[in-house]
Amino acid sequence: MNLENIAGTSKSLMEFEDELAALWSRGEINGPVHFAKGNEEQIIKIFRGLREGEYIKQLPPLTRQEVLDAKLVVVPEDNQDADYLKGIKKEDFIFVSYRNHAHILLKGMPQERVRQDIIEGRSMYPMDKEYGVFSSAIVPGHLKPAVGLAMAYKLSGSKGHVWAFCGDMAAQTGAFHEATNYASNHELPIIFVIEDNGMSVDTPTREVWGMDKNRIPQLLPNTIYYAYKNSFKHQGAGKEAGF
Repeated sequence: MNLENIAGTSKSLMEFEDELAALWSRGEINGPVHFAKGNEEQIIKIFRGLREGEYIKQLPPLTRQEVLDAKLVVVPEDNQDADYLKGIKKEDFIFVSYRNHAHILLKGMPQERVRQDIIEGRSMYPMDKEYGVFSSAIVPGHLKPAVGLAMAYKLSGSKGHVWAFCGDMAAQTGAFHEATNYASNHELPIIFVIEDNGMSVDTPTREVWGMDKNRIPQLLPNTIYYAYKNSFKHQGAGKEAGF
């Protein structure tokens, strides 16, 4: 995909989700699927490498709504040499959750293969060492393995880098804080990306945790953040049944 053509690549990602959502609605997908639409621009820029005007340093007055409206990525400090501004390379490894279609497509996994995996019920856990993709359907089950690989890279002297994506609810868990603190303290080659859609499954995250509705998490040097509004429900498309 062309990471320089933000509009065109965003359109392709949205069309892919719409196509699969239509198949899901017709009962042609054998398993649960977590669609996403509304964060294409931010993800593409992170993969390509953030440029001036596309990110903002975290400051106390900055609110979630401001970040959402401007489609900015929040970074812990304005450092031109920071790894989070350099983009995701072919040799890097990404760790993602069950809402992962855009990430694995941008990482280079063939679209037809991704489509077939989703149709056959493997939407929640795509894995491929060749493309540098690890995922987990467990929240936040992919973060600690991500730290483990980053430690392996450091110990072996590898130039590889790890990127771990998670939602705003996962970013409230103990596993997230353990992972980010351990990685930061040991200066591991990993960047954590908080993708804030404002929801913990079907409940507003800030309501669940008793947080101010516009609060942004305090970022460690290895963490970046953006907010978006997902056009899809938590799971599937259209009406949703919960148990």
